[in-house]
Amino acid sequence: MTSRLVRIPSLVTPASSTLIFLHGLGDSGDGWVSLARYLQVEFPKIFNKTQFVFPTAPVINVTVNNNFPMNAWFDLYEFGSSGNFNFESIENQYPKRDTEGFIKSLDYINELIDEQVNKYGIDPSKIVIGGFSQGAALSLAISLTAKKKIGGILSLSGFPVLPIPKAKTLLSDSGAVNLNTPTFHGHGDVDPVIPLMLARYSKEYYVHQVGSLTNYTLREYNGMAHSTCDEELKDIADFLQKVYQD
Repeated sequence: MTSRLVRIPSLVTPASSTLIFLHGLGDSGDGWVSLARYLQVEFPKIFNKTQFVFPTAPVINVTVNNNFPMNAWFDLYEFGSSGNFNFESIENQYPKRDTEGFIKSLDYINELIDEQVNKYGIDPSKIVIGGFSQGAALSLAISLTAKKKIGGILSLSGFPVLPIPKAKTLLSDSGAVNLNTPTFHGHGDVDPVIPLMLARYSKEYYVHQVGSLTNYTLREYNGMAHSTCDEELKDIADFLQKVYQD
């Protein structure tokens, strides 16, 4: 996979930590550069040696949007239900999934991790993989395929994608090295795109059903839709500080 990358260098060189952040459906890497600016301006002493990588997904025809071409990490065949489903039946209710495209994007993220280690000399324990919506689905799933133990996983409005049997197979093949990697999942309680129940199921999925993560924090934000908010941004900064300064 080839992708345009927006790179924000660290304020002080050489960099000692990296945040790789993946955007949501129809967006681009440029759309999240403000996150780097926020962290560097508001917390310069904490993130002065952190560099940021914002890749842009390839343009594909997205089925759910009448095959309209847009930046997407994987195809979406239909939007999930916002109804009250239960954890036991959600695996059968969940819409058809683009497993092949999803795994291809996971492979690309692992290439970005390798680049940070091999080209920039960043310790894997100081690399955080983050994302919003589609990107957050991938950041959570990197726990299934990463063969390096990374520092943290940041999911903003994320959700599970892969069927459980496939997820377990990928986890076994990778060696399950990120079982205790700190994971922060922020989600709005009035999200109309990825309903809150999917966020709660995501924790159930990764911690209990697949078993790829054990250190998983889910934070729900009152009144937040499919977006972010000041309170969540502060929690992101706190989470990243703990990872980078441990």
